[in-house]
Amino acid sequence: MSIVLDASAIAPVLIADEADDLLPGLSDELTVGVIVPGHWRMEVVNLLLSASRRGRLTEADLADAMETLASIVVSVDSLTDDKLSGATWQLACQHSLSIYDAAYLELAARLNVPLASADRRLLAAADQAGLPRFGR
Repeated sequence: MSIVLDASAIAPVLIADEADDLLPGLSDELTVGVIVPGHWRMEVVNLLLSASRRGRLTEADLADAMETLASIVVSVDSLTDDKLSGATWQLACQHSLSIYDAAYLELAARLNVPLASADRRLLAAADQAGLPRFGR
């Protein structure tokens, strides 16, 4: 099965104190079928930097997380930028989402695959749009 993976869903894999929030079955999906918008790695690295700045990750933890992130195989959608001023923008406005989160929603809708996220607003928007959610 393919899934669209939001940056928030991968956080428990990379940050130990979020481990309890791992979506059931997500670890299995990380080896096949993960699709992400073009900004995904930057968003995940920003999440790690924020965790480090808040003292949630040591330098060693951050280095380990970056190594783990580099080992995760994802398919990067090549049309994310093309959809930015159309469908993605409309979804951001319609659901009061950031353009980054709307890109996940647009991708899941376009590919008709489940969305894996820990972001409540993004999941609510997926529900409103009638999209399947991974692990639920």
